[in-house]
Amino acid sequence: MSFQPIDTMLDFLEPVNKYVLSDDQGYKQNQLGYNIEAFEERFPSLENTDIVLIGCGENRGSGSLRLNAKAPDAIRKELYSLYHWHQDIRVADAGNIKPGATLHDTYAALKTVIAELIQHTKKVVILGGSHDLTLAQYGVYETTERIIEAACIDAMIDINMDSVLPCERFLMRMLTHEPNFIKQYNHIGFQSYMVHPDMLETIDKLRFDCFRVGKVKENMEDMEPVIRNANLFSFD
Repeated sequence: MSFQPIDTMLDFLEPVNKYVLSDDQGYKQNQLGYNIEAFEERFPSLENTDIVLIGCGENRGSGSLRLNAKAPDAIRKELYSLYHWHQDIRVADAGNIKPGATLHDTYAALKTVIAELIQHTKKVVILGGSHDLTLAQYGVYETTERIIEAACIDAMIDINMDSVLPCERFLMRMLTHEPNFIKQYNHIGFQSYMVHPDMLETIDKLRFDCFRVGKVKENMEDMEPVIRNANLFSFD
C-alpha cells in the first residue's frame, strides 16, 4: 500500500538530527543509524518500511511538571549506534510528537499519528514518555472497534485507583471501559513486593493473565508467543 502522510499527521511531528545524535561522527555502514530512514529535512518514504519509530517526551501523566523532551533522543542515541543485522527489516523514524498544551492534547496528537501508520500496516514503536501513553495506543483500536490482544511488561500493575496520576491508574480505564475491545491482556514481569494483592485479584476477575518476574525468567520461551501475538505491546 502506497504511503502518503496526511498533513494533519505532519503537523504533530518534529524532525530529528542524526548528526547531533552521533555527536557529529556519523554512522558506520552497518549501524542502524546509517540504514534508518529518518525525518530530518523531509519526511521519509514509508512505503516499504516495516517498523516506524516515534519519539514522545510527554510525562505529565507521571506528575512531572516538565516535559522530558530529551528522553526519546537519549534512547535514539544508543539505538542508532547498534549494528543492523536484519537487513530485510526496514526501519524508519517519523520524528518526535510535538508536546500539546495539555496532556490530553498530546494523547490526541500521538493517537492521530499512530492511527495513520497502523492504517498503512506499519508496526509502531514509541520512544520515551510515561506509561500512560499506552492509552493513546489503545485509543486507536478503540476508535476503529478492532478487537486486540495486549501485553505489558512492568514491575508494577498500574490500576491504583487511589492515585491521581494517570500513569498509575491507566490500566483500569483501558481494561474496564465499555465498550471494550481487549480480547486478552497479559501482564509480564510483575514483582510481588511492588504489587498490592487486590490488584492481582482484579486482573484475575477480569480473566486476564499475570506472570511474576521469577516465572518469566524460568520460562522465557513461554513468553515469546504471548509477546508475538500482542497487537499492543507496552514496556515500562
